[in-house]
Amino acid sequence: MAMLFLTKQPQQEDSMGISEVLAQLLQEYLQPEQVVQCLQDGDVPANLRVTLAHELRRSLSASAAYIPSRLVRAQLIEPVPGRIRGAFWQGSLLFADLSGFTALSQTLSVLGKQGSEEVSAIINQLFDALVAQVTLYQGMLLKFGGDALTAFFDTETLGPGHAAAATCAALAMQRCMVDMFATLETRAGTFRLGLRVGVHSGKVFAAEVGDLSHIELVITGAEVNRVAMAQEIAAPGEVVITTQTADLLQQPQLELREDGFWHITSLPDPDLPNPAPDPMLLHRETDLATLERLALRVMALRPYLVRGLPRRFFLSSVTEIGEFRPVTVLFVNFYNFSYLLELVGDAPDLAALVLNAYYQRAQTVVHRYDGIVNKVDMYTHGDKLMILFGAPSAHEDDPLRSVHCALELKSMVTEANVEIVSLLGYSWTSAVDPTDSGYRPPLLQRSGINTGAVFAGRVGGAQRYEYTVMGPAVNLSARLMSAAQDGMVLLSPDTRIAVEHQIVVEQHEPLKLKGLTELVLPACALQVMDEMSTASPSTRTGGDRADTDRLEPALLVGRETEFDRLVAEGIDALRGSGRVLALIGEAGIGKTRLSEEVTTRLFEATLGLDDDEALPHFFIYSSECQSYEQITPYFATRAPLHHLLRLNRLSPRTLQQATSLVSEIEERVNQLSPHMLRFAPLLTDILGIPWDETPAHQFIKHGPTPRPSARIDC
Repeated sequence: MAMLFLTKQPQQEDSMGISEVLAQLLQEYLQPEQVVQCLQDGDVPANLRVTLAHELRRSLSASAAYIPSRLVRAQLIEPVPGRIRGAFWQGSLLFADLSGFTALSQTLSVLGKQGSEEVSAIINQLFDALVAQVTLYQGMLLKFGGDALTAFFDTETLGPGHAAAATCAALAMQRCMVDMFATLETRAGTFRLGLRVGVHSGKVFAAEVGDLSHIELVITGAEVNRVAMAQEIAAPGEVVITTQTADLLQQPQLELREDGFWHITSLPDPDLPNPAPDPMLLHRETDLATLERLALRVMALRPYLVRGLPRRFFLSSVTEIGEFRPVTVLFVNFYNFSYLLELVGDAPDLAALVLNAYYQRAQTVVHRYDGIVNKVDMYTHGDKLMILFGAPSAHEDDPLRSVHCALELKSMVTEANVEIVSLLGYSWTSAVDPTDSGYRPPLLQRSGINTGAVFAGRVGGAQRYEYTVMGPAVNLSARLMSAAQDGMVLLSPDTRIAVEHQIVVEQHEPLKLKGLTELVLPACALQVMDEMSTASPSTRTGGDRADTDRLEPALLVGRETEFDRLVAEGIDALRGSGRVLALIGEAGIGKTRLSEEVTTRLFEATLGLDDDEALPHFFIYSSECQSYEQITPYFATRAPLHHLLRLNRLSPRTLQQATSLVSEIEERVNQLSPHMLRFAPLLTDILGIPWDETPAHQFIKHGPTPRPSARIDC
């Protein structure tokens, strides 16, 4: 991959020049020599403006297809990339859940590519038909999560008719299901699909949270939990509305289902205002100022997209983009935010900061392990994160990454709660007594993880898409989350098998989960195994004759050249001429076996009878690096140094806060290598611990400080 590094030349005061935002996008759409020329001239030539404007508008439209229209409109009017904010939306929520699709996708998955193509076609037709009803009644699609759909009918655009519009859309969706999707004929047989829909009216909290790497829209609060309950109460083919919605309707046909919830069978169509103009209908000018505005809008919409989504998912000409692939799905249920929202009162921006204290930390952890937050969705109790490892990009150790992520999220909540208490201030301390035996922190969470084959891909219709996953493996992960206790990380049997040699687990009692006929035997993930217990070989001392039995060599066939080279280099290192050796090869080719043989030979050399030939005794410090640590600087050397400096007894969290360890580390360095003591502060980045910079440290890292010029007036 070629990379172009550009430096903008200073522009004359009468020249507008090219902004950094537009300069960044020029590199995506123009040739390198064209980009250089544009930046040197401070302008885009007329012959390139038409092409560039077309590409920017196409990128805008492709991005907007994945984002709720209200957010698109706001960013087109006032583009601010990475904006964090909150607002209370007044209107009606519609939540629809599809039943029967799990069985359909599971059966078609055995047909391979043909099965994935048929699933893509069915789900896209279904999605397009259902969203068409939402659009007809001027609703806004918020999320399409696998086999669930969430839409909002806004008072700002519909006025007092929002409840009738949402309810009529729900009834129209049910008619659509009967006419088109109740019975589906496929290659694998006939399947029946059903839809359960809930509608609730009130004030919901909408927050845009995250950071520039990804912004997520979170619709949450007690009102959101009510619509989830309405959907749970509905049977397939039914629409259930709350009393708050029923009170806003004219001439509804209702049947009481439960206290506060009604089954509605018919409702006259409401008179709706004219729909708002399409926010994507932009002017077609190609002047530099227009290009700058288009570029800023493109950059403002990008954070809302699924992180790392391949370019092919933005091509409208490509249809039915989906496949069956192994994915590890992590569901995290975090709760009590509705109570925090009550404490905040009428301060939506503060509420967004409170929510982001949790979400931004969670997202950072997920991205560290190269997963994605596919969506934050409603739940009957709190909210849930749907986190994917293996889609849209895969790693060989995705199950392990997901469990590492879940365990780190578990400890992250404590930090988030500290910031939340600080943000809430008196509102929290006046409402909660931390000394009370029943005290609960602001936010709690629980998790469920499962690994299996899922359908993953772009689903949608003509104007709106979502990237999502669906299938039995996804559902099992969600069921495990629901069964977990506070703070628990429950693993499915498949995920447990994949990680049991790296993660300490504890068997959980068998569970009878919704939608499954057989009992599930999950396990609780407790912690990452001690590094030295999984590394090979562990720390040991050369020269101890009692260890000879454990180091009995096996026959090594071949690799004589590599073996002799490694032994020779090791001998030179032990005699005082330091070495760094890299043994590189494909998985399973024998790197571990060869390194163990070399270690054995070096160990035997310390037992030589002739003192002139014997090597000095030595320690072996080993560590194991996972693929997700490739973005962590110095990680390969960090663990051995922790052992060498006797820091391995401390947890990573303790190390990050252990400024008091500096003197202990300096004493250990002085014991091992006194002449290197003055360079000890340079260990701060390698060890991952805080360390105050000394003047010598600053000089080594940053170079000499320029002397200020002196002037003498005579």
